Amino acid sequence: MKVEIDFTELLQALNSIIEKIVEDKLNEFEGRLIKKLPERKENYLTITEVAALTNVTRPTIYKWIEQGLLRDCKKGIKESDINRFMSSPQYEIKQKRKFRVNAEKKNTS
Repeated sequence: MKVEIDFTELLQALNSIIEKIVEDKLNEFEGRLIKKLPERKENYLTITEVAALTNVTRPTIYKWIEQGLLRDCKKGIKESDINRFMSSPQYEIKQKRKFRVNAEKKNTS
C-alpha cells in the first residue's frame, strides 16, 4: 500500500495550528497581565479647590470650562487636567494678564 503525502498542504495545516496556539496563548497572557495591572485612580477637585489652587475666582473657573480650557464632569475636574492646563502657555498668559490688571488697579487708587 502506497500513501501519497502533499507536503505543502501538511505545512499549511501545521502553520495554521501553530498560529492558533500562539494567538490563544497571547490572549491568555494579555488577560493575566491586565488583571495584574494596578487600577489607576484619578483625583478630582471641586471648582472651589481649583479656584484656590489657581488663585482665581470660581466664575473664572467656569469661564475656563466654557472656553474648553478645563473639562468638568460630575466628579469634578481631573487633577491631571488642572496640571496640564497650569503648565500650558494659555495659563501663563492669563496669569500675566491678571497681575497686570491688578497692578493697574493699585496704581489708579
